[in-house]
Amino acid sequence: MAPVLARSEIALARITHFVLYLFLILIPLAGYLNAAAAGYAVDFFGVVSIPPLLPENDRLLQVAIASHLVAQYPLYLFIALHIAGALFHGTIRAMGSSSGCYRYVAPASRCLCLPG
Repeated sequence: MAPVLARSEIALARITHFVLYLFLILIPLAGYLNAAAAGYAVDFFGVVSIPPLLPENDRLLQVAIASHLVAQYPLYLFIALHIAGALFHGTIRAMGSSSGCYRYVAPASRCLCLPG
């Protein structure tokens, strides 16, 4: 029987996924704007090259650099939240709802059910 998620857990999961995808789109876009505003083409491992589609612009360059660098920290936060949620549901929540165990012994072993 699958464990039922609380409404708050569903909302947190949806928000976390949305923000992760948002940052995974916006950060590379800011990186491209950084290169394009400086007049450089973006080269993908020597296979594909995207030319700068914008004229050189120092103000846009500074904004793109700042947003590219600053946005990495919330991305790290939401990656950590995503991992924490996965670990919580994969270990703690799974033991409490399906097997009735109280303590987790080791990843490769079973739960140790302590007398209550």
